[in-house]
Amino acid sequence: MGRLGEYFKMAIDSIRSNKGRTLLTMLGIIIGISSVIMITTIGNGLQGSIKDLYGSVGNVMYVWPGEDAESSPEEITETDMEEIREIEGITGVTPTGSAKGKLTTRKGNFDTNISVGNADMESTDRLDILYGRFFTSSEADGGSMVCVIPEADAEKLYGAKNVVGQKLDIEVAGSIQEAEIVGVSKSQTTSGIMAMMMGNTDKITLYMPMNALNVWGYDYSYTAEIYISAEEGVAADYMEKETMDILKRNHSVKNEKIFEAYTAAGEQDQMTSMFSMITVFITVVAAIALLVGGIGIMNIMLVSVTERTREIGIRKSLGAKTGSIMIQFLAESAIIALIGGGIGIICGIILGLVVCAVLSMTAAIPWSAALWATLFACGIGLFFGIYPARKAAKLSPIEALRRE
Repeated sequence: MGRLGEYFKMAIDSIRSNKGRTLLTMLGIIIGISSVIMITTIGNGLQGSIKDLYGSVGNVMYVWPGEDAESSPEEITETDMEEIREIEGITGVTPTGSAKGKLTTRKGNFDTNISVGNADMESTDRLDILYGRFFTSSEADGGSMVCVIPEADAEKLYGAKNVVGQKLDIEVAGSIQEAEIVGVSKSQTTSGIMAMMMGNTDKITLYMPMNALNVWGYDYSYTAEIYISAEEGVAADYMEKETMDILKRNHSVKNEKIFEAYTAAGEQDQMTSMFSMITVFITVVAAIALLVGGIGIMNIMLVSVTERTREIGIRKSLGAKTGSIMIQFLAESAIIALIGGGIGIICGIILGLVVCAVLSMTAAIPWSAALWATLFACGIGLFFGIYPARKAAKLSPIEALRRE
């Protein structure tokens, strides 16, 4: 054990005597390891953001006219929606629509997105009411000018969260109508990268009865698109099959493309799979950098063997065994790779944390990947150090002493 420690001490002394050259040799390892750690950290953060996003969306299915119904889409009737509500595990069904408008308060002028539906929006949109209430079925049917606003948007408009009872002047298509805030919901947060991908903006969000848009000339007497929410654990395939069976039966159609549907769970799986593929691809590219770094280690160790030929000859003439010489050079290459790997891990974690912070994601440091990266770095050092070490160990003492 003492002899092995001596070999490592000699290796470290050799590295210290060539700091600049050693650092340049480490660059390939540092870049490769840091890239793997950074990409894995960002990838974990993205997948966590996707999980949080669709967790907030909940178990929801969207149904719309299929490609074979575009010319004359079938109307989804109130009877259809009532029967869908009777499916076991279904918690809400609402027609869906939207409008864009403007708001004016003492805080200034704001653009707004108005999401409309019936009273089941509280369930389908996973709205957690903090103050007041959600609008009722009678208000939805009667087109009452009432609305619910997220707490973050309430603070933007009024500088306070509990704004129940406040009146808003909403301008849509040049016409201004007054609406009363009856409820304030908990804001749904989305990471920066997910917000950009989904087109989220800083616009104020309002939830209103669908029939309230009639005062602005919208006609939602015809329902073509609906949202359906279900309890957690209800299978997406089950939701889709039961819903489609009802719609096909009620509309006397057999064509699979008259109505189509997608679920939040299905979209989550697709996005997770896409980001996983991107992460794997970039990791492969980073692995190539590691390979280049390993070749750099082998090259510098060959140079080191050439420069220290006389030293090797003296040691062998004094009785150093072939295995001792080989271990010395293997230790040197492994230490170079290990130090480079350590620096790469630190750089990768820092870069990953910075990127996640910029994109407003929760960073998930891959400690298991860091461990494997460390072992891989050592393996690279040993693997690419074998040839130079064998070359040094096989030098003839007499030939080595003859060289200057």
